[in-house]
Amino acid sequence: MKININYDLMEKIVEAKKGIRLQQINRESLLILALGSPVVFLFHHNLSDILKTFVNTGVIAYTSRLSSNLILSPMIKDMAKRDLIVLSLMLTEINVNTTGESLLDSYKYKTEYEVKRNEKNLPILEQRKYIMVPTEDTNGEVSLLQEHIVGTGDYSLSYGSPKKVLKLVPNLSN
Repeated sequence: MKININYDLMEKIVEAKKGIRLQQINRESLLILALGSPVVFLFHHNLSDILKTFVNTGVIAYTSRLSSNLILSPMIKDMAKRDLIVLSLMLTEINVNTTGESLLDSYKYKTEYEVKRNEKNLPILEQRKYIMVPTEDTNGEVSLLQEHIVGTGDYSLSYGSPKKVLKLVPNLSN
């Protein structure tokens, strides 16, 4: 059974701990630059003016996003902690007994990528993160698999461990 969520678990844990989402700030700043680039080329004709405008726009976009995140940091932290509590309740449906507070101690121990084809036969990149989650049970931890198609906002969590690949090794004792 899989649990569907709309966020990366490890990013949500960082949000719950720190409140600031630097990775999202970087993405949003780059998006602002990308959307503003056609306008810059319309109004400027030499390279130095274009570069100055890009630098100024980038600095303004980044500092404004950073300052708003710093101001909203306590609220972002609280919302992320609530999301982790809700996730811990959802995880009980697949017999993972954990709490929102325990999820803060989760850690990623392996990431794999695989190129696949979707139903339209277009290539897609699938990301698989293996995350060790503390539990309230006697075994202490359980390995979860987070699957994600890169570029979408859909994530799924289920039990999972990386497959061990056994390789033949030549006998060097002869």
